[in-house]
Amino acid sequence: MSTICFEDEKFIRVYDSLCRLDPGTLAHVWDYPEGWAEGLDVHFRSFVQALRIANIHAYNERYEENEPARILSSNGGRPYNPIDLIKTLRSISYNIDDQDVNGCADRLERLINCLMAEYISELPEYQQSDAW
Repeated sequence: MSTICFEDEKFIRVYDSLCRLDPGTLAHVWDYPEGWAEGLDVHFRSFVQALRIANIHAYNERYEENEPARILSSNGGRPYNPIDLIKTLRSISYNIDDQDVNGCADRLERLINCLMAEYISELPEYQQSDAW
């Protein structure tokens, strides 16, 4: 298994993408009551920072490197479209290996599942399906 130390831009784009999603959809991933979205951006920022640190730790461990776990500074980036966001999150999940900084690995899996379910349920094929 190889591990990539992703560039900061990828994490900044993830953060920007999360901030642009409907907070009601994501609130349960952060254990908030339905409809309560105040301050989610702060939680998104710390979550993405934890993912970045987990990625660096996994890279350092795998290759016996000493890449510093620096603070991610968000200059604002281009958000991902839904498919690219899901694919990016899955890539990060694969690359953080067994690293879990502040519970980010479990939350990442819950987020991926939430986004995939949301995206699939909006597909015309899904809505037109007569399977029940």
